[in-house]
Amino acid sequence: MAAPDAELAAAPPYRFLPRPGRDRLGSLFVGASPALVISGHAHQYRRLREGGTDHLWAPTTWAVLPDDVQPVLGAKRCGIVALQFGGDGPPEPELVEPDGIAQLTVGSDLPDPYHR
Repeated sequence: MAAPDAELAAAPPYRFLPRPGRDRLGSLFVGASPALVISGHAHQYRRLREGGTDHLWAPTTWAVLPDDVQPVLGAKRCGIVALQFGGDGPPEPELVEPDGIAQLTVGSDLPDPYHR
């Protein structure tokens, strides 16, 4: 499932790669779309499918942002992404919450380092 156009249009400019950058990057893969594109530092886990490519946001291992700062677009969970490579298909991502990892929210459980 790809990010809806309305979501892209309503998002702050830092949330998604701006259209010119997306188009330029997409032109590098004409005829051979990558199976998976991963980005981090999104403070939530999300998997979208667009044009035959899975887009994956790796979650934070530290703390999620409160909903009034960042809307819930995926799973607001602290954890890591496990990828199983091999076989005939693309890697299958899995959100893993290791034993002992805390589920913390900036501003509620921890001081806000972004807005002091």
